[in-house]
Amino acid sequence: MNKSPEAIFDVLYLGRNIQDRLNDFNISEIQFLAYLSCLISLYDKSPISFWKYQFIKNENSSPYSLDIDSSMNFLKQNGYIEETTSYYFKLSDKGLNQLSFFDTLSSFNVRKKYLDIVCKSLSIIPLNLIKESIKEEPIMKSAFHSTGKRFLLDKDTPAMKALYSDFSSLYSALGNEYSNNLLAPAIVWLQSLSKRNVAYDS
Repeated sequence: MNKSPEAIFDVLYLGRNIQDRLNDFNISEIQFLAYLSCLISLYDKSPISFWKYQFIKNENSSPYSLDIDSSMNFLKQNGYIEETTSYYFKLSDKGLNQLSFFDTLSSFNVRKKYLDIVCKSLSIIPLNLIKESIKEEPIMKSAFHSTGKRFLLDKDTPAMKALYSDFSSLYSALGNEYSNNLLAPAIVWLQSLSKRNVAYDS
């Protein structure tokens, strides 16, 4: 399988930001935050194809990308990330240098905008709550009740229409005030998803 440069960049960028806050990271955290970054790009009216790699639901009913998994293995095997404890990692000096090089490439600039929003949200909402909130968004909620394996971000599915309905409600609620600031919509949406989770559990 050819390595996705976008997935490699995402692992390094998200990994560095998680370890800056929590000292290290695991692959599940990267998968969730990469998926959320992709959803934020959709909110910003990017096409599905912009993200360059897809996600499915794994056996834990969580978002999973083979490209992210493959990139993690590649980075580990080549010394860009190193294991801290069982299943947890951090960027090595080699990985930090590679990320610094990627940061000089204009091809990742737009992508970095969405990853950065997700990373900033970690300063406002705990990572575990973000993961639980993502499980309540329409596509993951629909996938939870599905037994088949399919790409999560398929066009013209009822779940995708429900996702865009969520986004439309956000646009209406926030107006144009936050058209150039994606952090506020991201936080409001994650908090609303968290409330759905509480409502379902009560």
